[in-house]
Amino acid sequence: MRKVLNILESCSLAYKQIPISKIFEVTGRPSPEDIENIFGALTCETYSNAFETFWGLRTSKSLGLDDIVRELHT
Repeated sequence: MRKVLNILESCSLAYKQIPISKIFEVTGRPSPEDIENIFGALTCETYSNAFETFWGLRTSKSLGLDDIVRELHT
């Protein structure tokens, strides 16, 4: 519970409104939309296009590889 309160406090200091997308930004975790994009790229695109999509999202949003793999696994 304390961790959730800390996250919400951090969000409230940065933003007046706290939509779910901002919580993912503050925590550095991949959003469900990011995971859908990565999964779609991995299953439907060529290797090079899938890698570009994956790496682009990972670097632009500073996502951790372990977080991405954990979310893809679920």
